[in-house]
Formats: sequence, C-alpha cells, structure tokens
Amino acid sequence: MLERSKQALAELSQTFALDRAVGTPDIYKYYPRIIRAIDDVWSNKSVQAKYQSPIAALIWDYIHYAFGDEVARGAFRHRVFTDDGKENQQHKPLCDIFGYIERQLSAVSKGTSDKLGLPSVQQVVVNATYVEGLWYSRAPDAVVTYVTEGEGDRHFGSFIQLSRTLIFYRYFCTRVALTVVTTRTEDDAFDMFEALNTTGEPLTAYETFRPKVIEAEGLELYESSPSYGAIRRIDRYLDTFKKADDRQRATSDMLIPYALGETGDKLQKNLSAQRRYLRDSFDRLETLVEQRIAVSSMAHLAAFMQTGWTVPLDEAPAIEGTEALDEITGFAFQALRHLKHNITIAALLYLVEYPSCRHLCKMSKGIKA
Repeated sequence: MLERSKQALAELSQTFALDRAVGTPDIYKYYPRIIRAIDDVWSNKSVQAKYQSPIAALIWDYIHYAFGDEVARGAFRHRVFTDDGKENQQHKPLCDIFGYIERQLSAVSKGTSDKLGLPSVQQVVVNATYVEGLWYSRAPDAVVTYVTEGEGDRHFGSFIQLSRTLIFYRYFCTRVALTVVTTRTEDDAFDMFEALNTTGEPLTAYETFRPKVIEAEGLELYESSPSYGAIRRIDRYLDTFKKADDRQRATSDMLIPYALGETGDKLQKNLSAQRRYLRDSFDRLETLVEQRIAVSSMAHLAAFMQTGWTVPLDEAPAIEGTEALDEITGFAFQALRHLKHNITIAALLYLVEYPSCRHLCKMSKGIKA
C-alpha cells in the first residue's frame, strides 16, 4: 500500500505541475500546468515568473504547499486578498469551487459520500474485474484477507480510508476520457458548448467578444494598449453580478443599447444573435483605431450602467465622468429609470460621452438633456 501511495502522489503531481529540473530559487523549477497567457508567464527564474490569474495563482500556491522548503502543516488553504484586506472577488469563485471539490473528495475518502454511488472497498477488492480494470493486476491475497477480515485491527479504518482514495485516484487518472469535438463555424462551436456544458452556465456574448479584442491588439501588446483599460472597466461592472443568470441579463441589458448607439441595430436578447453582432460589427471596422473606439464606447456604457442606470432607485446616481445632475435633470433621469425606459440609454450615453452636444438636445419645456 505504501508503494501504491507513493506512485499515486508522483502521478498526481504531474497533473498540476511540470518539473523543469532547474529553478532559481529551486521552487521555480515547477511550472503550473495551466496558466492564462495574458496574466501569467512561465519561467524558472523568480524575476520573470508571474502567476496572477485565479487558476495559476491557485496552482502556484499549492506547488509551494506540496514542494516548498517548509514542511506542509495542516490542510491546504487558498485565499487571495486585496491590499485593504478584503477577499479578492476575482479569485473567490475559483476558491469556492476548489473548496467544494476538496469537501467532495474528503467525503469519498471517508466513505460518507452518497451522491456518487461508489462501491465499497470490500466490493472492489474481492471483484477481480474491478481491480484489474484499475491496476491491470489482481489484488494481493494479503490485501483481500485484511480488507475482508481485519476490521478489528486498530489501523483498519485508516487503511480503508486510504484505499478509497487510491481507488478514486486510479479511476480518475485511467478511466476518465476526453473527447475532442471539431465544428465548422464558431457559432456551431458555441451552440455545441452550450449543449454539452454541464455547469449550465454558457459564456456571455461579451466573454466571447473579449478574446477578439486581445487578438486585435496582439497578445504581447495588449496590457499596454488603450483597449486593456476599457476591458478592465467593463469587467469591473459585470463582475458585480455573481450569479450566472444575473450576469447574462446584465450583459444583454448592456449590449442592446450598445448596438443601438453604435450602429443603430435593434439587437435581440438571443445569445447567439448578440455574439454574432459583436463579432461581425467588430470585424467590419477597418482600422485598429476604429476598433479601439468601439471598445471604449462599450466601456463608457458599462460605467454609465454601473454608476448611473443600475444604482438603487432610492440613491442619487453619480454618473462616472460627469458633474452632479441638477435638480431638473436628476428628476428626469430618475423618472426614466423608474419607468425602466431602457430605450433611452443609448441616447443618454451619447450625451454623457459627448457633453459638447448637449445644447442640441434641450427640450422645449426647459428640461435639460
């Protein structure tokens, strides 16, 4: 059992870390298996390595826990905090998911998980088909005897718990298959993704649009480009919506006035239609400058939605980039919000983004635009 456990640890370490043999300092010889190209950099030198995205930060933290100079004590804990001591909301969803997986694996190990319908250790060990399917050889007679007859031994509970863990590890590493699906078009790919996505949380139209902006700027130049700040501004707004349904709804409510203001198109709420519109309208722009302007307009809209249109109705909006609304203008703005007159968002944004045009839009009764 000790030999099996050491083999398991060695194989599992390869699922999250790549050993490059040399590092400065030594811990940097390990590369996280998964990183995001925009936020992270692989390197075996500490001055160059950068692991800031949620997934890379999690894996890098665990690499320190598993392979660091200090002996790991207690259970692994991963949380990322901002400079003011608050939990980083960008990292929190992944931390929560990781915590859920930890709890489920612990339940499997302890034999308290009744959701998976797993066979008992005794059922696996005495069944040659199970054991050969996992380890390609039969269980030693001594193991079969101990599992079936050694319940009175003081180490029996620990042995069974370790056995459950090893059985699950072998199933996970040798009996889980990946299927590659190739589609003819991008729309087909997203339709397939939605059908097969077991989380029930399809990507929003904006989330599929963001990579096109990065591609237009160039991966190496993206972080120093004007589009980077604009995208960060849009992310800050949409990240305030934690539930998938709320995020989809907020994205749709943002894109409909965006399309109306940018191209005059009456965009549908259909997810595929919104994705297609963003992709096609962006591709039709002939220069990078025009594409940057389009992204900037979306960022202005996101700021307008967050600081003006979507604030609680009992609060006075303080629209980012504008002066405080006077009494009459504020009354008119609040009236439109109370009526949920969303059709006016595109026009209102135009006045916020281009204040020099406001004198053209004054109403005949003296209400300021």
